[in-house]
Amino acid sequence: KEITKIITSNNEPYLISKKTIYSFNKETYFPFLEIDLEGDEFITQYESYLGNDLVGTNKGLYLIQSDHKSKICSGYIGTLFKDKENHLWVSSIDNGLFKISQQKGITFTFGESKFPVYEIEKSKDRKILFIGDNGYFGKKTENNFTLENTSIENSLRGRKIETEFAEAYLFQNCIRINNTNYRTPFGALKTFTFISEDSLLIASNNGVYKVRYEELASIRKKASAISNNNQKQHYLDQFKIFETRTHALLFNKKNNTVYLGSNEGLFGYSKNKIYAFNDPLLKKRITDLKFNNSNELIIATSGYGLLLLNENGLIQISTKDGLTSNIINKVFIDTNSNLWLSTNKGINKITGTLIDENYTISYFNNSDGLPSNIVNATFVYNDTIWAGTEKGITFFNEKDIKFQQHEIPIKINSISINDKSTAIDSLTSLKHNQNKFSINFIGIAPYKEGKITYEYQLSGIDSLPQYTNSRSITFRALPPGDYNLRLKVKDDSSVNNPVKNIAFTIKKPLWEESWVTPSVIILAIIILVSILLYNYKRNKKRQKQLEKIRALEKLAFQQQMNPHFIFNALNSIHDFIGSNDQKSAHQYLSKFAKLIRYSLDNSVKDFVSINSEIDFLKLYLALEDLRFENLFDYEVNLNSEEILSYQIPPMILQPYIENAILHGIRHKKNDKGRIIMNFSKLNNHIEITIDDNGIGRKKSSAINSKKEQYHKSSGMNIAKERLENSHKKKLSTIQVIDKYDSVGNPEGTLVKICIPIDE
Repeated sequence: KEITKIITSNNEPYLISKKTIYSFNKETYFPFLEIDLEGDEFITQYESYLGNDLVGTNKGLYLIQSDHKSKICSGYIGTLFKDKENHLWVSSIDNGLFKISQQKGITFTFGESKFPVYEIEKSKDRKILFIGDNGYFGKKTENNFTLENTSIENSLRGRKIETEFAEAYLFQNCIRINNTNYRTPFGALKTFTFISEDSLLIASNNGVYKVRYEELASIRKKASAISNNNQKQHYLDQFKIFETRTHALLFNKKNNTVYLGSNEGLFGYSKNKIYAFNDPLLKKRITDLKFNNSNELIIATSGYGLLLLNENGLIQISTKDGLTSNIINKVFIDTNSNLWLSTNKGINKITGTLIDENYTISYFNNSDGLPSNIVNATFVYNDTIWAGTEKGITFFNEKDIKFQQHEIPIKINSISINDKSTAIDSLTSLKHNQNKFSINFIGIAPYKEGKITYEYQLSGIDSLPQYTNSRSITFRALPPGDYNLRLKVKDDSSVNNPVKNIAFTIKKPLWEESWVTPSVIILAIIILVSILLYNYKRNKKRQKQLEKIRALEKLAFQQQMNPHFIFNALNSIHDFIGSNDQKSAHQYLSKFAKLIRYSLDNSVKDFVSINSEIDFLKLYLALEDLRFENLFDYEVNLNSEEILSYQIPPMILQPYIENAILHGIRHKKNDKGRIIMNFSKLNNHIEITIDDNGIGRKKSSAINSKKEQYHKSSGMNIAKERLENSHKKKLSTIQVIDKYDSVGNPEGTLVKICIPIDE
């Protein structure tokens, strides 16, 4: 026959044809398993698993038992593969990849319908009792399960209530005490507890109610007889002691206190008063309450893991510590003080003591035989674990699920430095600012379904191993140094999982190198000495400049107060007195005194306002006009009033006016002389023009050259030097322009002075 494939199963070779599997030895092959297939269906895979024959075809996977075949799934079966944990992995072209686990547990579901179980206890006749919906009780005898109906219809989520006073059960809308059913009007019931032989607390979605046992039968009847809703509510409120939905009640006889586990956290009820607990964790939703053997309060929460409350404080155990889930439905404490947590991700077992953190956590899920990972209740008796789920009740021996353990390798997916992907061989030399180290990894253990705790320790940072359930770690702001990250899977068994070591080095910044400090000190000394020398030279130069300015100012003052001017002024005063013109003499003397005072005051100033300088010039021109007997007219023009406040060096303009009078206007024969001064602000400078209608510089030079004793004035040169020294950073300019008429005759001189200003 046509052989389509050769495969191995349990290290034995097999030959596959269309509908037959052949066993093969060194000499020949013979039919091992022949499958009755219809139409175009043919065999694609074979695997012997847990003593059963599994056959894959192009249309599904079959379990072969004697002459009967049961179809497990549909689709083209491409591969059957057993891993180290003895799980079978099935690849289906149509339905993807899925896993078949070795099931050591036995699940009881009562026929086709799934029987949800919410409570498991040991009954008085030492049989296992489990409670489901609609008032059904189940019991496990030695060889069989029995199911009893309590005739409580439409009553969900049954549970047995521990009490020393009576045999008690609870369903969603009914309490059963000593085989008598009591329906209540308090809402959807959650639990109840006896606080004395004749008094009990009942918890529901509406709060907590306190009633007497003898009133149970009459309360519902009385409430039903009240037609007015407000009056009915008022009647029921007389029994209410707590307003919040409550899921758990636990009575402590030693201090006569009832602990209430509600949607809003933990509360206490004592001496007819409700009190709260202040810790933020004790304000979260609570699902179950138990006392351990040390009379410490064990608290199950919905979303915050397990809490232990004692006189020293509160301890929290969560997924960070190894739990598979922080949502805990119920807690069971066995005879060895082990804690069994029923969660939405299987059963968690805590062995050891929580107070000194000397405990281990193991877990059981659908890989170990549970029909569902959502577990409502757990009960342990001897070595047998009972689990109540939404899909029935399962029991198995704890020893049967201790599979052979294997090393779990760890794979590095990526490493990033400062959020940029980096190759491992690039980690030997990182810069000082490349100090954010992130690593992403995964432990390869399919049977754990991703519920893996990782152990890591970064040398130089972590003094002790750290633990995480995350598959990534980030270290921020690492200081320079040599590092080694040890990373492994923390297992619950004694297996030593392989360790991954990732070494990397962060260099010191340049300024922390050993040679940098002395170099910086030497450089700082050089810079400091250079600055001191520079400042010394600059100050010395500045001092010389100031001395020069003072000397120039002295010269300017001397030029203004030259002997000719003083002599002529005094002579004019003498003439006024001689002619008995005392008024004119007095006026002239007064103006002359003001001029002398101004010159003395401003000779020690670096700058004066334009307004002050104009006053001085008008005074000077008035004296000269009087001296030369009304030889000329003068005027001062401003392009704006604000210009008067700007500052200029004092006594800069007077030499140019003096020059215009003495060398230009005085020699004019025909017309009267005229001097016009214009002050203008243009952009970032002041422009001053002195315009005269004298004979011009050329004619004046010719006249002066004929004089035997001609004194050449240096006032304008001094003024120019003073301007240059007063404005080193900005350039001052002085222009002397000869004016001519249309035929080339001199018309006077124009002096244009530009002085920079700071706005």
